[in-house]
Amino acid sequence: MWSICLLFCLASSLPSGHYTVDRVEGDLAVLVWRTDERIALHVPAEDLFSPGDIWQLEFADQGIMAHPLPEETELARARVKQLLERLTDSSFLDAPTDL
Repeated sequence: MWSICLLFCLASSLPSGHYTVDRVEGDLAVLVWRTDERIALHVPAEDLFSPGDIWQLEFADQGIMAHPLPEETELARARVKQLLERLTDSSFLDAPTDL
């Protein structure tokens, strides 16, 4: 597994933890903190980030250490795929409810 070091002067004011790549806008990737998606970080995309990828970001005074989390990313994608399949399955939509 590899890591990259990104240097930002605001690093110490952001929470460390798991971030999801929400989208890529031109040359910037928008990462949102999984605990509170109101916290977003814009970083140079540089072909490292793809929407839906999950990264572990550690913020320190010296900068940011970023590690991709491919296993967690695949689990999240599988959960989303299952939800989409359930929502588009006509038998799910026709199932009786307990209302």
